[in-house]
Amino acid sequence: MREANDRKEEALARSLASQSEQMRDITGSLTESVLLAIESLNHKETLEGSTALRRSLALQPRIIAELQHNSSVNAVAFSPDGRKVATASYDNTARLWDVETGKQIQRLEHDGSVYGVAFSPDGKKLATASSDSSARLWDVRTGKQLQRLEHDRSVNAVAFSPDGQKLATASDDKTACIWTLDIRLVMEEACSRLAENITHEVWSSMDDPDSDCLTCPAEGSFNRSSIWPWERREFRLILSQDP
Repeated sequence: MREANDRKEEALARSLASQSEQMRDITGSLTESVLLAIESLNHKETLEGSTALRRSLALQPRIIAELQHNSSVNAVAFSPDGRKVATASYDNTARLWDVETGKQIQRLEHDGSVYGVAFSPDGKKLATASSDSSARLWDVRTGKQLQRLEHDRSVNAVAFSPDGQKLATASDDKTACIWTLDIRLVMEEACSRLAENITHEVWSSMDDPDSDCLTCPAEGSFNRSSIWPWERREFRLILSQDP
């Protein structure tokens, strides 16, 4: 009688192990597969049950690092190369982490909760969205703030264009905005607006009103000047690399 019961339990255990394998391979239900394998081993320890359990556990997601903030974490994003991860939190910070080690690389401060993070396509910049009514652009390597883009209310999300030259922001002020990040385009727009609004009186008040052009210097990594030939009534932007 006992041997008959043992054979019955072994048969049931093997059947459950087989169901565990099918659940994993056919339906992809890892949790159910693990439970069936455990139930199989509860009836009788078999090679089939042990193998089914090990295979299912090997496919289960596992935590390789816990990235700690001082308050709730709202968003997360991987860098394009997968080596860094950015997190956004109610503790008024966005943080950059090394995926392999779990160590913090940069701590990026806002004046309010941070709701969103996004890496540029080349992975060199990080955009953040915050309740302090700003989206900010950061240098990933140094942690230096590069730009601050203002809304009238909280900024909830940020996204880069595929070429990395534009940034989209979404805000509680009922607007979504698209910003150009290419300084040359910003300079061109500035020159265009100045050309439209400058008057002859302004021109005449210059130190050299007889000059053929008006020069507007700008700071940055380029030597930039906008040249306005008065007769043509238009601006031309000249960009040259610093020597």
